[in-house]
Amino acid sequence: MDTEVSKLVDYNASLTLGCYNEGSNTIAPKYLNAFLDIISLRCHNKNFISDGYKLDYIKQDKILDLKPEEIDQNVEVTCKGIDRACFFLQTRCGVRKISEVNNLFILVLLASIFIKDEWFHDKKVHNLLEAWYWCAIFSGEFDKDQNKNFIKNIQLLVKNLRHEQDVDWLKEMKSKILNVQDYSDKKLLLYEKVENEHYPKKNLADYICQYLLSKTYRSMFDNEEVISTFSENQNSSDTFLEAHHIIPLGSVKKIGEVSKDLRKNPRSVYNSPLNFIYITRRDNNAISDKSINEYIHKITPEAKKSLMLTQFKNDQYTEDDVKTFLSERFDNIQGAICERVGQLLAGIA
Repeated sequence: MDTEVSKLVDYNASLTLGCYNEGSNTIAPKYLNAFLDIISLRCHNKNFISDGYKLDYIKQDKILDLKPEEIDQNVEVTCKGIDRACFFLQTRCGVRKISEVNNLFILVLLASIFIKDEWFHDKKVHNLLEAWYWCAIFSGEFDKDQNKNFIKNIQLLVKNLRHEQDVDWLKEMKSKILNVQDYSDKKLLLYEKVENEHYPKKNLADYICQYLLSKTYRSMFDNEEVISTFSENQNSSDTFLEAHHIIPLGSVKKIGEVSKDLRKNPRSVYNSPLNFIYITRRDNNAISDKSINEYIHKITPEAKKSLMLTQFKNDQYTEDDVKTFLSERFDNIQGAICERVGQLLAGIA
């Protein structure tokens, strides 16, 4: 990814992430909502005081009470903060479009911090925020009590940036990565709780795909092609990235079943977040509904390793075989994320 970033000249991440649609001359609603929260936080706490971030500041009445001159003086710096946050999300977090930012508070928090030039130009700050990001999304930090947890997190992060490098609270969050009951625990992702009507949320599939994309990897079948968040900027529909079932639905359907029915079945383990990766449209079309055993021998060793893929022994695998594969992939993904966060935190002190 560093190589890709080094090529950027006069780069506008907000445009790339689709915050503004030049064709329709419209601004994405998520951008506008984030802008209002960020500019209010900025106007009420210009000195980045950790406990100066208050929940009231992102409420409608406080935003509407902003004076015209305050807004005018802080529009540019707010837009700059959002653009920097978009750049961070694209280069560090595997996010391709603003629509993929599942929680608005993530964008608001990052932009509010990156308004400060000193922090945006400090690699240790980026490392801290990346560590926080993976901890937050995989531990469900914003799954409940979003407003309260947003204020708590931005206060802790700003306190860390302004004062001592205390990351004990982040280490506690790290222990919850893919380990929160009924949000990201292993049994839930292996669909072992469906009898109680407990299913993993779709955003976990997005997060897993984005984590792998943030690291970049080689195309499944072409070791010369690098897959990254910049892949779609090559003006080719073939390089558009699509979420792919590693075990294609068509390869496991029974007589009389239709792939689209399996795709909609909330109880099917094949729809587990663990069964997804981003691949190019070209590769996705080439695979179609082939069984995994029909194409896995064509996957390059590099892609198998980076995408955490395991080869099945034969074509007659059962649901237990699939769960074994997904179980092993869960362990590998959880271990990789925890290792990444540990490395980031170790480099901060």
